Amino acid sequence: MSGLRLENEDFSNRRLRELVVAAATLVRCDFSRTRVAGGEFGGGFEPSEYVECVFDGCRVKNVLPGRATFIGCSFRDVTIQNLRCHEAQFIDCVFTGLLRTVTFSAVPWSTERLGRTRNAYHGNDFAGARLMDVAFRGGIDLDRQRLPEGPEYVLVRNAPEILPAIREQVRTWPESLRLDAETSLWILENDCETGQRDLLVRRTLLGRTAEGIDKLAALLIRS
Repeated sequence: MSGLRLENEDFSNRRLRELVVAAATLVRCDFSRTRVAGGEFGGGFEPSEYVECVFDGCRVKNVLPGRATFIGCSFRDVTIQNLRCHEAQFIDCVFTGLLRTVTFSAVPWSTERLGRTRNAYHGNDFAGARLMDVAFRGGIDLDRQRLPEGPEYVLVRNAPEILPAIREQVRTWPESLRLDAETSLWILENDCETGQRDLLVRRTLLGRTAEGIDKLAALLIRS
């Protein structure tokens, strides 16, 4: 669909090899329980907008977010995989279910063509979601999102300032623990280089052994 404005349309319970939306506005449309295996939510040069749309129960994999803005949308009980959001925006959306290998970025790939220097991310609720290999980058303010809590997550505050000192401490560890920790720190430092200040990390990404994960997590939380 391209160049359309649709309201209250029902696209639920469909199986789509590809969904392509370009320069469209969708308001209160229902995509519940739809399975999508490819395509774009916001294709083309002009942005698309989804307002109060429902994606509950969707299974989405390998779909490009493109230049889509989602406002007040519901993503409850979803499975979303391989989503790279470099020109998309999410405002006041709710997520539950599984998000796997997803990148949210506040820095657009192409500011000139997009007409803005920042992607908006605020008011989103991830508290009920399982985040597996999910990265917030580019300076997304995590205090303006509701994040999942629990022992499986580590919230790293002021990461650009504390990571160098933690790396120095890790250098004194036995090699069996040090190598994993240095790899994990390198990944976190890469996120900081995009302009991200605070990081939300799943503990399983901090190493391969319980001892190494616990030691590194303790440093990240305490610093």
